[in-house]
Amino acid sequence: MMRPILGDDLMLSSWAANITYPGAPAQEAHVDYPYWDLHKTENWPRTLSASFYLAVEVILMLDEFTVENGATAFVPGSQTRCTWPDEEEFAQNSQRAIGSAGTVMIFPALLWHAAQANQSQGSRAALLASYTNKNIKPIEDWSRCISRETMEACSEAMQNLLGHGYAYPAVMDELPARSSEGTRSQKNITEEV
Repeated sequence: MMRPILGDDLMLSSWAANITYPGAPAQEAHVDYPYWDLHKTENWPRTLSASFYLAVEVILMLDEFTVENGATAFVPGSQTRCTWPDEEEFAQNSQRAIGSAGTVMIFPALLWHAAQANQSQGSRAALLASYTNKNIKPIEDWSRCISRETMEACSEAMQNLLGHGYAYPAVMDELPARSSEGTRSQKNITEEV
């Protein structure tokens, strides 16, 4: 589902469980990684746009999401703005992501959203996943989170999703030349030496 949005070389940026207990307060309206510094406009290029997305979020509802237990609120269409949420506008225009257990919500990381206060007597659980283009540093450092043995036991597709073997960041002089131009340049340098 992510490949048409992020391309074939996407990476899993984060995978986490989230439980909101009775009495938990609402989150501040926000956008997700890598955009979560948008509240500091000086940190972003002036030409930032939503012409393509750098990250996509997934919420897998393990429990029913209701208004009472704090179902995620969001503002439809806000992902096109590339800005930090305006609290007043969020309060006026947000809708709730209501769904039964097993429902999946997929949205661009630029979407204004926030978990709401849990005013029920039970907890609300979800699995949260974040996917990015491979050129975005993931939230989770999978090379340190997953043992080499476990990583090597994963399928090639899973290793790619976890960025295993992805060359960057790197010491460029230690990488093999990959493009035809790089190969010619490396060959010329080697022959001259």
